[in-house]
Amino acid sequence: MITILILIVVTSVYANNCSYIYDDIHYTRTSVLTIKGLPTNLAYNPNNNDLHFTLIDLESLHDDNVQTRMDQYVLRNGEPILIDNVRGQASAVDVKNNRVYIASDDGIGILNASDKVQFANLKDEDVVYLYKPVNSEDLYAVTYPNNEVFVIDTKNNEKRRIEYVPCAFILAVDAENNIFYECDSKYVKVLLKDFQEPIEFVGIAKNSARALTIDESNRVILAANDGLYWLKPDNVVPKKLMNLDFVPSGIVLNEDVIYLATNAQWIIASMIICSTATHDGEKCEKIKIGSEFYKRQLVATIDGYPTGLVMDPRTENMFFLLHKRNYTRGIHILRYGALGVQEIPISDDLTGQCVGIDVFNNIIYIGTNQGITTYNKDKNQITSERPIGDDDVRSIFFDKRDNLMYITTGPQHEIFKFINGSAAVKRYEKVPRAYNFILDAKGNAFYEYVDGRLYFFSVDLFEPIQYKGFTRELKYILQLNNFDEAILAVKSSLYRLTTSSIFPEKIAQLGTKITALFFDAKNNIIIGTKGKIYRYKPVDKNDPCPPDDYFMSSI
Repeated sequence: MITILILIVVTSVYANNCSYIYDDIHYTRTSVLTIKGLPTNLAYNPNNNDLHFTLIDLESLHDDNVQTRMDQYVLRNGEPILIDNVRGQASAVDVKNNRVYIASDDGIGILNASDKVQFANLKDEDVVYLYKPVNSEDLYAVTYPNNEVFVIDTKNNEKRRIEYVPCAFILAVDAENNIFYECDSKYVKVLLKDFQEPIEFVGIAKNSARALTIDESNRVILAANDGLYWLKPDNVVPKKLMNLDFVPSGIVLNEDVIYLATNAQWIIASMIICSTATHDGEKCEKIKIGSEFYKRQLVATIDGYPTGLVMDPRTENMFFLLHKRNYTRGIHILRYGALGVQEIPISDDLTGQCVGIDVFNNIIYIGTNQGITTYNKDKNQITSERPIGDDDVRSIFFDKRDNLMYITTGPQHEIFKFINGSAAVKRYEKVPRAYNFILDAKGNAFYEYVDGRLYFFSVDLFEPIQYKGFTRELKYILQLNNFDEAILAVKSSLYRLTTSSIFPEKIAQLGTKITALFFDAKNNIIIGTKGKIYRYKPVDKNDPCPPDDYFMSSI
C-alpha cells in the first residue's frame, strides 16, 4: 500500500529549518512521498517536472533465494504512477529531445504519452542502470549479471562496450565525456576521456557510495553515506558540499531543489533553498552573494527580457536591448525614476545591437550593423552623423587601464581595439574571436570563445586555459565588478572567475534565469530576467532592513 504525504514547505521561523548547508547555501528538508520499498535511480525531467524512480522490494532484496523485485514509477503532481507493461529497473531522461528511456530485464524502451514503454534497444538484455548525458546523443547502459557498461548511439542505434570500465553499479558522465563510476561496492573511480587507466578517488569510505548525478554546472555530485561530494576530474580528493543525517539511496538536482531518496524512512525528500538566508532573527529577506548580503528590489517590469544592459553612472539611466518572443525590439532606455521605458529612435537603415559607455569622456556609443554611432542625451536620439567605420558591431568593451575601446564584429565575432582614441583599429591577436570578452585591470582576459567554451588568458602565461565544469550549450554573461573581479552569470547562478583555478567559484544562486548583468558605481548588482529588472543592493550592517526604494516601470 502506498501512502502519500502532501506537505507545505515549512517557513524559516522554525528552528529545524535551514539546517542543511549545500555549497554554502542553506536548505530546508521536506518529504514529497512516502512509499513502501527502497526508492533509487532518481531521474528528473525538467520539461514536465516528472520525477522518475525505481522502487526495490525490500523483502526480496534481503532474500538470497529469490530474484530482487523492482518496479519503475513516475512521480507526477504528487501521485506515483506505476509503469506496468515492463519490469522497470532504471530510467534516464533525454532533456533535449524530451524523451524518457526505461531499462528493464528485456532491454531498453521509450516511455510514451500513455506511460507505456515501447522497445528501443538491447532487446533481451537485462539492463539494470541507465545514464543520459545532456551534451550528446549517447546513452550509457549497465547490463546484468556482469554489470558491463555499454554506450548506445541513440541516433544511429549502435552500441559498443566501454573497454576500460570493468563494471559499474552507479555511473555518471560529464560534458568532457569523463566516466565516473563505482564498481563492486567499493570505491568511486573516474576514467578520463582518451585514457585507459581509471583513477580512484581517495578519502571516501569503502562501500559508502550510493548515487551519482550531474548538476547544472556540469559538476559530478556523489551521494555517500555521510553527505554529498563534488568529484573533480583533476583532483583525487573530493570536496564535501553537504553533511547528511540520513543515508541516501538516490539523488537528482533541479536548480534550487535537491531530490534525495533514503533507505531509512522509505521516502523521497526534497532539499529546498530557504526563503531567507538570515540566521539572526531579522525579519527582512536577504540574499547572500559571495560573502555579503543583498536585498533585492524591483526596478522595472518589461514586456520581454533585456540583454546587454549597461548603466550611465552620471544619470543612472539604463540602456539595454529588449527581446520579445522571437524578435528584438531595439535598444531601450530606462531613465532613473521614470514610469516607463523608451525605445531610442534610430534610422531605418541601421540596427542597434549594443551599447558601450565611455565614462571618462562622458560618451555613450551605440554599436550597429553599420558601424558605431553616439547617443545624444539632450535629444534622446542616436546621432545622424556618419558612423565610425562600417563594421557589424556586436559588443563594446572599455579597458579601464587606458580607456581603449574594444569591439566584437561580424558573425565571426572577431575582436578589434581602437588605437589611442582614434578611429583606427587593429585586430586583438591575444583573443582573436569571442562571444563574451572582458579585461581586468591587470590585463587578464576572460572570454567565451566561439566554440562555446569559457577561457582565461593570464598575463603570466603564453596560451589560454579553459575553465572546467560547464557545457558549451550554456549561455554566458561576463562582467567586471567594482573590485575588478570577473563575474560570470549562467542560468540562475553567479560565479567568480580567477586565473588561479580552472574551476569557477559559485557565489550565488538567485532562483531566476539571468539575461543581463551589470555592476553600478554604488556596488549594486543589476539583474535582468524575463519580464523584470532587479537591483540587488548591499545591506548596510547598521541598517539591516533598508526600505523598498525601488521605482517600477512598465510598457
